[in-house]
Amino acid sequence: MADIPGPVGDDSPMTASGPALLVLMRPYPGRPGRPADMPMGRAALRLQREGVRIVIGHDVRGGRAWGWEVQGETWGSVDGVPVSGALDRLGGAEWDLLRERALAALGDVPVCNPPRVKSLCSDKLICQRHLEAHGVPMTAAEGSEGSFARRLDEWGAGYLKPRRGSRGHGVVRLRAGEPIAATAGDTLLQRAVGPGPGAAPVAIRQLAQRLPDRSWVLPEGVARVGRPGDAVVCVARGAAASPVSELLSMAARTRLADITRSAAAAIASVEGDGMVVELGADFALDDA
Repeated sequence: MADIPGPVGDDSPMTASGPALLVLMRPYPGRPGRPADMPMGRAALRLQREGVRIVIGHDVRGGRAWGWEVQGETWGSVDGVPVSGALDRLGGAEWDLLRERALAALGDVPVCNPPRVKSLCSDKLICQRHLEAHGVPMTAAEGSEGSFARRLDEWGAGYLKPRRGSRGHGVVRLRAGEPIAATAGDTLLQRAVGPGPGAAPVAIRQLAQRLPDRSWVLPEGVARVGRPGDAVVCVARGAAASPVSELLSMAARTRLADITRSAAAAIASVEGDGMVVELGADFALDDA
């Protein structure tokens, strides 16, 4: 039997007893931060009190997981925990190989946010066309590089971005007439949505989470307010975060919630034998 970890900072493994829900997450440089300081950690704390084990990590072998589990106010390492279910939260193309290996090692273990959903959502243009086909309102996008200049002339400005990028990496704001760098065919151009001249840009992240009856519940969204001229608005790049209720009217929040639920239903239409249990919708506010 593995040892119970000692005080914070001790990396010895904790006792593993019983199966757990594995949350596939990116590698951490050392121990993850305090559970109470991260949404997934707070969820793990609550579920632990309800008797549900949560292990986070990405190392899977024969249906067992090596990773981290809440232990008091910190995370303790666990080895070879049997997995009864998994939630895929590995975002971004850079983790594709890691995800592929982990899913293969899980075998027949059920996976939430299953591979076909990840595949759809990993390509911005394919996902956009799917949502448009389901009636979800979307900002105009162009996927043909030969039409980028014409679209910029029509729109006045746009964002050139990797189709499979994440966290704002590689996003460039372009205006009509500006030179467009040659790409390898893995980019798209999206019509610019933003505030008036000199105003701060605002991006909103709205989460949607699935209940056992397959309905959706939406916690309050987060508004991220950047600096005038920012092409990417996120907290990691200096944006200030606040609850959406401090920025938008009830009518506007209801509209965002309706769009989010429509998008969630459209994404869930491809889940097959798996189940979509959470997703995030991003909104940019214009000056209307």
